[in-house]
Amino acid sequence: PDRVDVRVMTWDTWSLAPRFDFQQVQDRTIWELGASEKNLFGLGKSVTVTHRTNLDRTIDRVSYTDPQLVGSNVSLLASLSKLSDGNEQALILNRGYLSLRDPWAWSVGAGSFRRTDPIFEDGAEIGRLPHRGQWADVEAGRAVRRSGQHALRVHGAYRHREELVGSEGRDFGVAEVGIRSVGHRFVRLTHVNQFERSEDFNLGADTFSTIGFSTPELGGSEARAVFLATGHTQGVPLGDGHFLIAEARFDGRHERGEWRNARTTLRGRYLLKHAERSALVARIAYQRGHNLDPEVQLLLGAETGLRGYPVRRFSGNRLLLMTVEERWFFADDVGQLFSLGLAGFVDSGFVWPEKQRFDLSELKTAVGVSLLLGSNRLSTRGGIRLDVGYGLNRITEVGRWVFAAGSDIVF
Repeated sequence: PDRVDVRVMTWDTWSLAPRFDFQQVQDRTIWELGASEKNLFGLGKSVTVTHRTNLDRTIDRVSYTDPQLVGSNVSLLASLSKLSDGNEQALILNRGYLSLRDPWAWSVGAGSFRRTDPIFEDGAEIGRLPHRGQWADVEAGRAVRRSGQHALRVHGAYRHREELVGSEGRDFGVAEVGIRSVGHRFVRLTHVNQFERSEDFNLGADTFSTIGFSTPELGGSEARAVFLATGHTQGVPLGDGHFLIAEARFDGRHERGEWRNARTTLRGRYLLKHAERSALVARIAYQRGHNLDPEVQLLLGAETGLRGYPVRRFSGNRLLLMTVEERWFFADDVGQLFSLGLAGFVDSGFVWPEKQRFDLSELKTAVGVSLLLGSNRLSTRGGIRLDVGYGLNRITEVGRWVFAAGSDIVF
């Protein structure tokens, strides 16, 4: 009576794994090819080498990760990238919270970059802004309350940002304090994003606020600035396999008597599991930008969720996107090689330019179907999907059919 027999079935996998990602959106191709060694010399360290081509540039990157530096709980990340229009490098030491009961955390990091940021209008690139900068962070956090389900944490940080965007210079030395309340209330489900793999969805509350001050005495420019960020995420259970997750956040900086690069975001995600192998998912997102920095744009098109319309077709400072999708997962791990599913979707959205009145009649709507592919042998973000979308609203000199293929079916 005091013994239990347990049978555990496992299989070995290679620690050296190829990395391959491919997305085809209309006539634009995004792809990545590389390799990752997750157990370098049997020491648990990782080295990744990749070549990636995205919508803006090509990137050759080498990164090294040590999750237990010198046998400790401190992780090390070093990254070096060569861009077709510049370069990037970063070095980060991080001792994060290991659980809700963990009392403290800290991190130190620094990096620099040089690139050109594209500017779009009506789906066409109309110019590029040279953008270079360097940054450094030192941060320490403490959990003032903690239990198995909830933690209340405070942190203090110093952040230095020095950037040159076109002819505009920015130099900030920011002393920051913040507070965060984290709650865990996980729901475990299958056949949402990962086919037969179990996934955890957190329905707990997550609330944070940070405020930072930049002054010449702290290493910033002559202009004083205040940085503010606050947000709240809350899950609402509605039944078994039935819930809503809502999020609201604001971030921006107050400088020279006005708010700059201020963004308000509202999001909602809805899930209803009809049965073990079917799910209705819905998403809504609203973003509003105020006095945005010149390199920051709100863009919408096939690559950002409005399937049936060209890449980056719509741009402005107010964005609304709504999606409803029904998913059917009809074959799991066939021959231990792949899983199959099908989805039907409706997308509706638009981005309103700053001087244009917010009018819901401007919404552009698309309908379509998707073939969903998954595999326990692949380390994709959720699976591979092939989308065919049809735009119900005609756009001059633009076809209504848009094909997209990529490795992202995440709810």
